Amino acid sequence: GSRENGYVAYYAEEVINASIIGDLIVDDHGVIIKYIGDANIEEIIIPEYIKGIDEGVFSECTKIT
Repeated sequence: GSRENGYVAYYAEEVINASIIGDLIVDDHGVIIKYIGDANIEEIIIPEYIKGIDEGVFSECTKIT
């Protein structure tokens, strides 16, 4: 994408190459890139096939330790 278009193509590619699995958005490399569930959760089970978690994915979930 270009600056004139607000990098739309770049972000569109990121969305196209991701899957929604429950409350998780996972990229095609097996990395959780976004959590879209309830911020008041106290625990979450990460599937075994997940290879990583982007920084800040669960930052709004203050009850997770």
